[in-house]
Amino acid sequence: MEETIKAQSLQIQRLKDEVSILKGRRRLELKLQSIGLEEKILKWILDFLRNRVHHVRLFDAHGNPILSSSQLVISEVPQGSALGPTMFNIFINDAPLALKSKMTLYTDDSKAIGPASTLEDTSQLQKDLDLLSMWAKS
Repeated sequence: MEETIKAQSLQIQRLKDEVSILKGRRRLELKLQSIGLEEKILKWILDFLRNRVHHVRLFDAHGNPILSSSQLVISEVPQGSALGPTMFNIFINDAPLALKSKMTLYTDDSKAIGPASTLEDTSQLQKDLDLLSMWAKS
């Protein structure tokens, strides 16, 4: 008997955005503490993620620099940083625990994979994606 397998993709930009808001910041800190990092490493990472400021430098027509005032950076993990993908993977590590489908999660792409021989199978894939979406909002 042939079995049909279906994969549904979900762009998980919302999960990435979750890391960028204050609620996500505390959640990420708790997850970093829970994985058993050495105290010095944990402190370094948390210091790296907290209280960062940025400013913009422009140049006028004469080539003179114009510097904006400093602004607090709200996003948790600096985009393009070497730590970004690792921090994101730590953040989403517990997401698929309650799901019945096989999930692949990485940065902004998620796939639910499972049998699709029946309507119930297909429905389960959608339920799992819905659960993942609810997890991201919690």
